[in-house]
Amino acid sequence: MDTPEAPGSMMRRLRLQRNLTLRDAALALDISSSALSRLERDLREVERSDVDMVIQGYGLGHWEASQLQMCAGIAPLPPSAGAAKAAWSSLTENLAMLTLPAFVLDEFNYLVAWNGPMHALWDLPTAPVAPLSPLQDIFSERARELLADSWDATTRALCRHFYLRTLRVAGDTRLHKMLSSLARTHGSLFIDHWNMAMTDGAGPDAESAANLTLRVGTHEGVIEYIVTRGAAHSTLPIELYVQVPLGHPSASRHERLVANAEIGSVVRCQRVGPR
Repeated sequence: MDTPEAPGSMMRRLRLQRNLTLRDAALALDISSSALSRLERDLREVERSDVDMVIQGYGLGHWEASQLQMCAGIAPLPPSAGAAKAAWSSLTENLAMLTLPAFVLDEFNYLVAWNGPMHALWDLPTAPVAPLSPLQDIFSERARELLADSWDATTRALCRHFYLRTLRVAGDTRLHKMLSSLARTHGSLFIDHWNMAMTDGAGPDAESAANLTLRVGTHEGVIEYIVTRGAAHSTLPIELYVQVPLGHPSASRHERLVANAEIGSVVRCQRVGPR
């Protein structure tokens, strides 16, 4: 079994990833170089204030922040109502301004918000509904028609991305219920793709952009997109993803497809409730 990373060791790794010297990092964190050195060498116990200092000073996203908190044995504090409301407001504004299909996933990989171009591409609802599961939708006849020959590869990649993103909530009963529902509904079709996804040597990395390529059949022709992660929020376990057309033909078809899309509109669902 791998030995868990010490909090000081992770702090040092985060600093080096940002190409910061000990002195530069100390200035950014408003701490003395000697104090930071002791932290990185695990010569004193790491406290919550130390973890918060590194999260804010290095601008860590939710994933890295949660990893550092786990290394230090510190439970993350739930966001205040005001912080959560402000985060959602900021996210909604960003989503509304995008002319590319964009969507938000919560920690259980549910779709909890999307914009007008996303509706135009995938025919998603235009009014709030219960959170949608992309993993449920990918097995629908509609998705299989839209993705055609790329359906198998896309489904395997989506299963792997789902697995990586939900590791942090692996013990939650809501996740188990979702997977059980998928197995009951889609049987061996889901289980076979899940098993294949787990044996794939490559796949989306939970810490980076999804890097998932999609070939979507539309009335304008086949449009190829790459799905990239747009932003992560430290106050809420949600992430923004954007679908970018690949190449001039796809870009032209995409522009025609979303020409009448309602730019500025955002559908926002309620996140999954308590277990």
